[in-house]
Amino acid sequence: LVAVFPYFEGLENYTQAAEHESVRELANRHQFAFVDLLAPMQECQRRDGQVWADRWHPNAAGHACAGT
Repeated sequence: LVAVFPYFEGLENYTQAAEHESVRELANRHQFAFVDLLAPMQECQRRDGQVWADRWHPNAAGHACAGT
């Protein structure tokens, strides 16, 4: 399983989606399951507030969001 967390800075107007797609293609090529957590993190942040501890790490709410 390859899970990609977004870069949390600028989550509302995300500019790194191409990198997520590159990882998806690589995972598919090597037959790994792939989960992109961008949309779930954006939704959780809209609904619940901040989901990150810093630009690279989720907080407890972000971890809970990733687990759903």
